[in-house]
Parts: sequence; structure tokens; C-alpha cells
Amino acid sequence: MFMKLYLNPIYTTRNKYPKRNKWIRVFVIVILIHLIGFAYYLNFKKDKNILSDDIPSQTSQIIPKQEIDNTISKNKINEDYSSIIDLIENNELENAYNLIISKNCESKEIIDLFSKANMNNLVAKNDKFNKTWYVVQSGDSLSKIKKKFNTTIELIKLLNDRKTDLIRVGERLLVFKGSNKNNENTFSINVSKSKNTLDLMLNQKLFKRYPVGTGKFGKTPEVDFFVYDKIEEPPWTRPSDNKVIEYGDPENVLGTRWFALKSPTNPELTGFGIHGTWERDSIGYQSSDGCVRMFNEDVEELFKLIPRNTIVKIVQ
Repeated sequence: MFMKLYLNPIYTTRNKYPKRNKWIRVFVIVILIHLIGFAYYLNFKKDKNILSDDIPSQTSQIIPKQEIDNTISKNKINEDYSSIIDLIENNELENAYNLIISKNCESKEIIDLFSKANMNNLVAKNDKFNKTWYVVQSGDSLSKIKKKFNTTIELIKLLNDRKTDLIRVGERLLVFKGSNKNNENTFSINVSKSKNTLDLMLNQKLFKRYPVGTGKFGKTPEVDFFVYDKIEEPPWTRPSDNKVIEYGDPENVLGTRWFALKSPTNPELTGFGIHGTWERDSIGYQSSDGCVRMFNEDVEELFKLIPRNTIVKIVQ
């Protein structure tokens, strides 16, 4: 009797696997719950999108914070300095400069606008803004003319759209009039270590401002220098072993132009200069070993404008 009951297939099916059937049912229920929850989520998301479409522009017109800040800044500049902008746009640069000074304006946008207007006046094909027409004489050369007017060959060529140094007797050249016996019409340079700026001055008034990099840990000396040499595509002498690194070598750090500086009162200060750089991210910071760094395009422009013996004042 016992043996028959044990071998009965119905008995064995009902009693051998009761736990297995229970867990299968639990698993199926869990799957169903997840499917129902996922379907509800999809339906909720669809309804939310439809609702957001019914409320236009509340999210699509949100302005990024940085853009808001820039807009506020520009509006404030236009509000505070609108009179300066008007004078610059009307080419009344003397009055614009006086207002910049009286308002103690340090706005980069305003200074850049003023600088650009000065450069436009300098290169304009007229005899204004400290320029004059000069008739080439027998025996003249660009080198002689630059010395006569205390200017640069590069600026003479710029003003007259010249690619070469060739000139002809009797032709008229537009020439910038450098310093005279009264020391007027003189370019000079003021460098601020704290602001990391280089101001090109004309008659002690701001002509153009350039961003620069100065010496880390205050290594750029706060003294008066003068430009005693100008070199295109300069070689660099490596301080560690005095090896000369030619222009074009990736190790050469001097960029495309070099102004060698000397101090009339501190002759022991040697090796300092103004130069270009390939490290554009270093501009605006105290980043050099003591020299003043400029963007290559800026130092090339400055190279055209200032002659040797230009005064360079470096202040904190």
C-alpha cells in the first residue's frame, strides 16, 4: 500500500515541487509590476511633453547666465560711457581721451575702441595726426628719412603701402613726424605689472593698449628702460648653458620680434626685453622669467611703430 502511494504520479507531482511553483508565481508578479510601472512612466512623460508644448517659450527662451552677465556688462558700459563712445565714433579723440581720464575709465571695450580709432587715424592717407608729405630728394633712402623724422622704415612702408625699400627722386611719401627739438610727437611705453598691460603713449597720452605677460614672482624690474635694439625673428640664448637657439626652433621662446632694453640708471640690469611668444595662454598673467611678453601679432605691430631709443617705463 505504501509503495503504491509513493509511486503514484499524481502524488509525486503535487508534493515534490511545491516551493518551485511558488517562486515562479512571485517572479511573474514582479515582472508584471515592472511592466505596468514602465508603461505608466512612458504615459506620464508623454503628457508632460504635451503640457510643455502648450506653454511656449518658458524654457526655450532661457538665456545662459554668462550671456546674461555679458549683456548686463555691455548695457552698463553703454550707459556709463555712452558719451565717450559718441566722441570716438565722431573721431573727436582728444575729447574722448580727456573723458576717459576724468571718468577713470578702465573698460577694456572702451579702451580697445579708442585704440582702434587711433590706429585708423595713424594709417589714414592724409597729412593729419602728426603726419606730413615728404618729397624724396637725391641721395635719400628710407633709412635716411626715418632718421630725419625719428620714425621707422616699417611705418613709412605701412603708410605708403610699400613692400620694398625702393624709392624714387621726386615722389611724395607720407611720413609720421617723430620727436622734434621740443620732444613732441614722441612714442613711449608704460608697462603695468599689476594689470599686465602695455600702454603705447603718444605725447604722454594713451595711444593704444596691449595685453602682456610679465615676470612671475615680480621678476620684471620696476625701472625706466629704453629700446636699444630691435630684432626680427630673433635667436634666443638659453640661460642654462648660453647655447644660441635659432629662430624657428621649437625651444626658442622669443616669438617673432625682440626689443632689447637697457636702463640708463641701472646698467647692471641686462637680458631684459619685450618679445613675442608662442605661449598665448601666458598673456595676461605674471608668467615669464622677467621679460614682457606680447602676442606675436601685437609685438609685430609695435615693432613697426616705435624707433630705437623709445622710453619704456615699468611700474607695479
